[in-house]
Amino acid sequence: MRSTSRWLLLLALSCALFNAFAFTASTKVMEWDEARRGVAAFEMLERGDFTVHRYRGEVDTFSVKPPLGLWAIAASYRVFGFNRFALRFPSGLAAVLTVVVVAGIAFRLFGGDAAAVAALVLATTPPFFLEHSARGGEYDAPLAFLIAALFAAVLFARHPVARAATAGVLLGAIVLLKSFAVAIPIGVLATAALLTRERRLLWRREVAIAGAVALALVVGLWVVPRLLADGGGFFARMVDTDLVSRTTQPLEGHGRPWYWYLTKLVRHSVAWTLLLVVAVAAALRNRDWLRRGSFPEMVIASWAVVPILIATLMQTKLAWYVNPVYPCLALLTARLVRALPARTTLALVIAAALVSEVRIVRKITKARELPPHERHLLALELPPGSAVYAPEWSQAAYFVARVERGYLPRIGTAPR
Repeated sequence: MRSTSRWLLLLALSCALFNAFAFTASTKVMEWDEARRGVAAFEMLERGDFTVHRYRGEVDTFSVKPPLGLWAIAASYRVFGFNRFALRFPSGLAAVLTVVVVAGIAFRLFGGDAAAVAALVLATTPPFFLEHSARGGEYDAPLAFLIAALFAAVLFARHPVARAATAGVLLGAIVLLKSFAVAIPIGVLATAALLTRERRLLWRREVAIAGAVALALVVGLWVVPRLLADGGGFFARMVDTDLVSRTTQPLEGHGRPWYWYLTKLVRHSVAWTLLLVVAVAAALRNRDWLRRGSFPEMVIASWAVVPILIATLMQTKLAWYVNPVYPCLALLTARLVRALPARTTLALVIAAALVSEVRIVRKITKARELPPHERHLLALELPPGSAVYAPEWSQAAYFVARVERGYLPRIGTAPR
């Protein structure tokens, strides 16, 4: 690896750390997913029940996600205390680790220069950090990390049985994090295997058994206790809401045209999209395209297509459904940009990173403006356990009052 690449890699890691963690202890808490999960993880610790998650004392029937994300937030609470930084730390850590994994994949496949470019592309991709991802208490950054780690294990594990067992563990973790999102890596690997000779491995008995057993053991750690706790009601809701309903109808008004994700990818990361287009044109001109017979390169190609195809087929469309694609786009850019002259590549990469990082910093700065209800609750000087009253409690306000301040939120007016 040349000294320039080392500096670019150091710059990428610095940007990733800043973009993932800067001011996360002081930016506003987001309604719905982030606030609800922050409260649910708090109550999980409070009750000591890590099987059935609750929200405001009641079994949570709104969130039908498995508990791995809540376990991670609860563990973070234990380390950092009950605050918004701890709520967001697992996502930020996952995003930084994804940058590292992507750099590792690029280094093994394409060399040190490509590793630096891939890391810098991902570390300064705005939606990867800003949209329901690395800077919030959500599950999409951990999902991207698990998928990237899974592909790294599949590509570089030497023994087929060890590779299958590792893949089974990581697939099980994806199921415990976001249930049916496991269709993304399965679809990617199946597509790549069918396009190359790796499809022969699918028929080896010991490989299939190792993967299936590892997957079953990981998922069973939670599925069996949950079934014993409340029967199959939770899993019926999970199938109905997260699979059937999201696939067949636009939930909560999130219906979009079929091409919406393509425009979203272009608009939210313009600088890197333009560089990728230039790199594709140069690669086609120099005939330096992806090799169809190469399993690693077919994994990357499938990784770029399958998640977007799955998200497009779903009737409910949200920007973060394509979050797993950004690591792949970073790898593609690093792979194809090699067709450009070295000096041109360096200039374009630095320019695109600068434009993208400025956009991220502006968004981070804007998010530091706390809403009035948060400022009011944070300014109160009451002992923990004090009752605080309001006509109604938004999810973010409830998180601040109950988790961060240790108060007991009540609906109504304070007694005189």
